[in-house]
Amino acid sequence: MIDLYLLFGFFLSAYAVVANDSIQTLGTFISSNKQRKWWHLWLWFGGIMVLTATVGWYLNGGDLSWGRLSSIPYPEEFRYKFLLAPVCLLVLTRLGVPVSTTLFTLTTFASTPTIMKMVKKSVTGYVVASIVAFLLWTLVANHVKKNKAWWNNVPPMWGKLQIVSTSFLWITWLMHDTANECVFLPRDITVPLLLLYLGTTFTLLGVIFYIRGGKIQQVVQRKSEVINLKQVTIIDFVYGILLFIFKVVNPIPMSTTWLFVGMLAGREIAMTQTLKKRQRESFVGVGWDFARLVIGLVISIGVAIYLP
Repeated sequence: MIDLYLLFGFFLSAYAVVANDSIQTLGTFISSNKQRKWWHLWLWFGGIMVLTATVGWYLNGGDLSWGRLSSIPYPEEFRYKFLLAPVCLLVLTRLGVPVSTTLFTLTTFASTPTIMKMVKKSVTGYVVASIVAFLLWTLVANHVKKNKAWWNNVPPMWGKLQIVSTSFLWITWLMHDTANECVFLPRDITVPLLLLYLGTTFTLLGVIFYIRGGKIQQVVQRKSEVINLKQVTIIDFVYGILLFIFKVVNPIPMSTTWLFVGMLAGREIAMTQTLKKRQRESFVGVGWDFARLVIGLVISIGVAIYLP
């Protein structure tokens, strides 16, 4: 029997995860597809979410988290600090702060050793993503300088490639971050709870597409060339591949936000350094995004470890 307080926590966490973290995967797609009707995007990506969650639930014997909660047992009794994390997330999401929902929600349920493993994996993800993105987009930026006409000319094929890359990214992201919502639910989900999860998440996705990403979307829009279809397609493929690799490494949860912001940081520095524009503004923006990640990390660990 699920605790009603934990069920309330699920609804709070679901909104925070969809409003904050889903923009990591769908933000660049939203930016480059403003001409498309919002409900077309909602039905497509909502349908992928329903299919991915249902397949994962079936293959993993009722576990919606794809094994991400194997080291975090369902709590035997309710604690008020369980609700503090999603409430903080709601506030920070409304302020447009790109914090890690993984570290905020899961740390309040996890043991200290598991928390340290999650932090280590998340920081590693930031470093790896920033290095990969910097090296790759140094090559891309040099190509942009010499072949602007090629980058600005976007045949219809690239629109289809973007849908494929974003869909692939969306699936790999769901395999990671579904755990952030399901941590409030029993580890073996019954059919009614599966339907509750699907209905709640599908509805919230509709809201996010209707408002075109909301506050967190501004983090994506500040970056260089996020509306260029070819570059957006490359971003999504690289991010999806990195998420898949980290999923294969081990089942320990990690912050996809740290990986995403790290990738954008490496790409932003490479683009501005190579193209020789907005360099100071770029470094300040990257530093500010990193500082907000650290602030969120400190708050989440403080809540998890030190709050009675």
